[in-house]
Amino acid sequence: MPLGIITILLCIWGIYSIWYNYYDVSFVPGKVEGFSWQMDIKEYHWEAVSYSDWWDEIPYDGYGEWCYEKERTITIEHTDGTTEDVTFDDDYCNYYVDEWVYYQTISNSNTDKNPAYSPIPVDTSKVKYSQQPGVFTVHFVSDTTGTIHFSYDRATWDAFREGMSVQIGVSRKGTVPYPPELPR
Repeated sequence: MPLGIITILLCIWGIYSIWYNYYDVSFVPGKVEGFSWQMDIKEYHWEAVSYSDWWDEIPYDGYGEWCYEKERTITIEHTDGTTEDVTFDDDYCNYYVDEWVYYQTISNSNTDKNPAYSPIPVDTSKVKYSQQPGVFTVHFVSDTTGTIHFSYDRATWDAFREGMSVQIGVSRKGTVPYPPELPR
């Protein structure tokens, strides 16, 4: 009986905490203070990567094998549902596989409204480039919250304008649980 009461009280406290921190918000006036964006390009190089595994686990495109004997334990499951560990000497190999390996990130960022990827060279058989989704951030300010920032999709970010008035939802705890929306 006492455990049930404690459980009910904890559930009520949990629901109240969630309501208090996330849903019980009051809206205060704010404005758009500025913008920032970052658009990255990842560079990959085609390289030989070293791996090691048992001889029967080497992929079809593995090459340059160098093997040595090592103790291997496998588990055998019998038809009656029992299992048995069997240990024996087997070939363990080092080998290479050619694959795309991350080399570096080329970043381009600024605090204006003109986002663009950095210019990149043309892909080759040994180097390729991959544009990553951009991160578009709007900075807001209000007397209650100070400066806060949230990231948006590109279309929403484009629709915000510097100095635009917005309503910022502040929880009773003083946090801003949701990004401000465009004025309607």
